[in-house]
Amino acid sequence: SIAKRFLEPGGGGYCFEQNTLLGAALRELGFTVTTLLGRVGPPDRSMLNHMLLRVDLDGRPWIADVGFGGQSPLEPIPLEEGRVTQRGFDYSLRRDENHWTLTMHCGNESEDMYEFSGAPHTTGDVEMANYYTSTNPASIFRNTLTIQRVTPEERVILRPKVVTTYRNGVRTDKDIEPTQVRSFARELFGIELGDEPLLFEV
Repeated sequence: SIAKRFLEPGGGGYCFEQNTLLGAALRELGFTVTTLLGRVGPPDRSMLNHMLLRVDLDGRPWIADVGFGGQSPLEPIPLEEGRVTQRGFDYSLRRDENHWTLTMHCGNESEDMYEFSGAPHTTGDVEMANYYTSTNPASIFRNTLTIQRVTPEERVILRPKVVTTYRNGVRTDKDIEPTQVRSFARELFGIELGDEPLLFEV
């Protein structure tokens, strides 16, 4: 059902679905894959609301994550402290006593994206985190929308009040009204959102 959701025209989803599908494909290809859960938002107030993958290759651990959106890495990054560059963005991992933190750097902009412990999680753990994240009224995913397209030239992100474009390492924000989201989704991404109220309009 997840494969159908993504591979048919007009499909989409978020990290729990995207990384579940990627993990299944990698395991089918023979990779050693570990499911991890992380926190997006203030660590002292956020629940486990993000899924990512650890992939071990030739004795070296990597982070693979196709589900974060926004300014996320587009390629795997080594699970070790340090900085890597991908298409005009720098990403760094730092480790404290209990957690790893992934940070994005673009020009003068730096932003912590999420933290994770590195401990493996079960299918049941993922089911619980996914249920809360997708259904609880306090979850950010019940109150917003993100659509993203990445090409070799630029990265375009649509959110309810802003269209963000990254090109040649420069960020440009265009403020919009929530009522314009449908037209921008159609114009920028070829996506029809329908006439039903969107989550952030309810």
